[in-house]
Amino acid sequence: MYRLSIGAGEGVSIALGELGALGLANEGGLLVITVPSLAATLLLPRLQRILVQEERVPASQGVGEVKRLRCKVSRGDRLALPLGRFGELGVEVV
Repeated sequence: MYRLSIGAGEGVSIALGELGALGLANEGGLLVITVPSLAATLLLPRLQRILVQEERVPASQGVGEVKRLRCKVSRGDRLALPLGRFGELGVEVV
């Protein structure tokens, strides 16, 4: 387990090889998850309770289409984000 704090206006990207990347950001207190569009279909059912906006970002400059999922989270919330063969990424809001 690795602990990571994402400050306001900051973000991180986790490379997933040929699958692309997973992005997490703190945008004004919202958790913003950026994933390839296909992966978003796996995440959306898990995020329905906290999802406030889903944005499609078209493919450009060699990067495929991605979805930016803005989520309203509260202290104590826990999420498990599936990463396919890589397992899951656990997120806890503190």
